[in-house]
Amino acid sequence: RTIYKFRSQRGAVHIDPDYSANELDSSLVVSLARWVMPEVLRVFWTGSTAEVATAIKEIIRYEVPAVLVTDDRYLVLHTDCTVQEEVLILLHNAGEAGMSRGDLGDAIPRAPSSVTTAIQALVSPDCREVIERSSDGVYVLTPNGSRRIYSELASKLSIGS
Repeated sequence: RTIYKFRSQRGAVHIDPDYSANELDSSLVVSLARWVMPEVLRVFWTGSTAEVATAIKEIIRYEVPAVLVTDDRYLVLHTDCTVQEEVLILLHNAGEAGMSRGDLGDAIPRAPSSVTTAIQALVSPDCREVIERSSDGVYVLTPNGSRRIYSELASKLSIGS
């Protein structure tokens, strides 16, 4: 009831048409889920205590995504990525929606020619980690690209815990 009372108060930001409390609400839901799931495991787990401790640590570990999204712009927060790695991380973050060449260029603070070269290498028959959809010209990851993300770039998908 206390949370509902705070949430239902009509403060100054509720009258701003550019603000939605959905992000704040979703962070509450995620936080509660990160608390409830380990509690359920703690109470009902019948296996090894070491296994449940490992599972709980993985659930409660908080990772900040490596892609900042603000004002409909994207930025990979790691500064040690190659252009190809930034393209892969951005496309992984975009999911099935993918990203256009223009959006990738806006998101990667490098020379436009280096972004084009990276995309061409990732699309090439030798690599096939990215594909351009013919229907809308948007780039998406292929299973090869997803495999590379999880095998080589998994540590760059977050900026720590």
